[in-house]
Amino acid sequence: MRMRNAEQCVNHITKYLKDEGFKMGKVFEKSRKIVESEVTSAAYDGFEVDKLEASIQEQYTKWQADRSPEVTDHMMALYNKAIEYYGAKNNMEKSAFYLTRLKQLFEEPPQPAPQQSAEPASTPQGPSEQNQQ
Repeated sequence: MRMRNAEQCVNHITKYLKDEGFKMGKVFEKSRKIVESEVTSAAYDGFEVDKLEASIQEQYTKWQADRSPEVTDHMMALYNKAIEYYGAKNNMEKSAFYLTRLKQLFEEPPQPAPQQSAEPASTPQGPSEQNQQ
């Protein structure tokens, strides 16, 4: 089956999902302008950055063990808050640090290390090793 355009494709998928019992609705987020006073240094006066950094560290440890969408979303929110804070305080080094950490959330998760057994495993010998024996 060929689709002529994206709209036709979306309509076909929507019809299929409705037939399967999924409810579809259009929800639009109302966007608002960010006021300059929200992102100035004065806006963050009294902000407890130590608590934010402690929360980030705690959540990062949790995220390393559990990369579920909920934990990842929480990490993103904390990193965004740190980026905003340090940007407003004109600390670009820390802001860039947290931006890098935010980007790392989207990288491929590390593969678990292979389990080491108590007994030494026999390793195949290469041609040069076999000649030496």
